Amino acid sequence: MEYERNLKEARDMYSALLTAKKEGLKEGEKIKSLQVAIKAIKKGFDNKTIQELTGLPIAEIEQLRKGL
Repeated sequence: MEYERNLKEARDMYSALLTAKKEGLKEGEKIKSLQVAIKAIKKGFDNKTIQELTGLPIAEIEQLRKGL
């Protein structure tokens, strides 16, 4: 019984770590998309092109544009 409990705890911890890693990767992708969008805005790209390059919604690109 002790073995099963320890095994379950280890599996739960592993699952939590995988989830955290996935969330971290998603956050990193979002940051990279924002960085690309900012560079594209500064170079004069239109919103539609930036959306195609980054996958960001037009509304978010417009907010970035206002902030620059």
